[in-house]
Amino acid sequence: MITHILPSYFPFFISISLSLFFISLVYSLYYKSSLVLLCFFIFFSFSILFFFFFNFEVKDFSYLQYFFNSQYFYFFIFSEFCFFFGVFWAVFWGLYGYDFYNSNLLALNLGVYLIYPYGLPLLNTLLLLTSACYATIFHELYLDYFYDHSLYYCFIFGFIFLLIQYFEFFSSSFTINYSCFGSLFFFSTGFHGFHVFMGLFFILLFIIVFNFLSINTPNYLNVSLLYWHFVDVIWLFLFIFVYTILFTFSIL
Repeated sequence: MITHILPSYFPFFISISLSLFFISLVYSLYYKSSLVLLCFFIFFSFSILFFFFFNFEVKDFSYLQYFFNSQYFYFFIFSEFCFFFGVFWAVFWGLYGYDFYNSNLLALNLGVYLIYPYGLPLLNTLLLLTSACYATIFHELYLDYFYDHSLYYCFIFGFIFLLIQYFEFFSSSFTINYSCFGSLFFFSTGFHGFHVFMGLFFILLFIIVFNFLSINTPNYLNVSLLYWHFVDVIWLFLFIFVYTILFTFSIL
C-alpha cells in the first residue's frame, strides 16, 4: 500500500515566493516605503500557490484514504514552540535585560511612543479569544455530527485581527530599525501575524474541503484547531510582555 503523496514542485515555488515576500516586507518596514504593495502581491501569489499545493495533497490523500497523520503535525507544533521559545528569549533578554532602561525606555523620550495596550492590542486579544471560542464550539458540534456556521465566524474574527495588525504596524511612531525595541516588536508580532495567516489558511482549506469537496477530515480539523489555539496562547504572551508590561514601565 502506497502511503506517500506524489512528487510536486509546488513547495519549491512556495519557498521562492515566501522568501521574496519577507525580503520586500523587511525593506518596506525599514523604510516605510510603497513596497507594501509588492509585499501583498507576492503574498497573494504565495497564497495561490499554497492553495493549489494543498488542493493537490487533498486529492492525493483522498485517493489513498490517508488524509492526515496528526502525529507529524504534533512534531510541527513542537518545532513552532521551540521557535517562539527563541523569540521570547530574545524579547526577555533585549527588552528586560541588564541594560533595560538605558537601551529602551530612555530612548522613548526621543519622540517615540509605545502603542497603547488597551486600545487596538486589547481589541485584537478579544478578537482572537472570540475566534477561539467559535472554533471550540464548532469542534464540539462537529464531534456530535451537527454542523453550524461557527467556523465561519472563527475565520472572520481572525481575518479582522490581521487587518487591525496591519493598521497598527503602519501607524506606529517607530520602525523595525528603531533600536532593540523596534526590531523585537516587529519581529515577534510580525511572525505571530504570519502564523495567524497560516492558521486562517488551514481553517479556510477545511471549509473548502468539507463543504465543497464533501471530504470528511476529522484529523485535519483537530490539528488545525490545535494550531489555532497555539497561536492564541502565543498572542496572550505577546500582549502581556510586549505591550502591557513595557507600556506600564514607560509611564512610571
